[in-house]
Amino acid sequence: PMSPGWLVSADRRLTLTEPVFTYNGAIMLSIGDAAAFAGGRVVDMEDNDAVVIQGSGIVLEMIKGSSDAYLNDKLKKMPAPALVFDGVCYVPLDTVLESCGLARMTIDNIQLIYPVK
Repeated sequence: PMSPGWLVSADRRLTLTEPVFTYNGAIMLSIGDAAAFAGGRVVDMEDNDAVVIQGSGIVLEMIKGSSDAYLNDKLKKMPAPALVFDGVCYVPLDTVLESCGLARMTIDNIQLIYPVK
């Protein structure tokens, strides 16, 4: 797991309720934390493995176990698949950031999240 203090956001609050970890080089965030950070909510499709983050101006649809996502109906390849660990769905942080017009840079161990202009 990563230390939550290693994620610093320059323009919005990032509150973590679940562990953060790396998987195949991608930083993974719980779907709930990702939706809250994006200013949206999670829509869990119970009849299949789809999970959706709906927010202001974004709909990010993912299938558990797949690295394909759809951002506002456009295919987007994620750096790692959406996965379930201990009953919690996790998604790549970079996918969520890009969906919100944000990026990140690494400074030592710190991941600085900032708006893309």
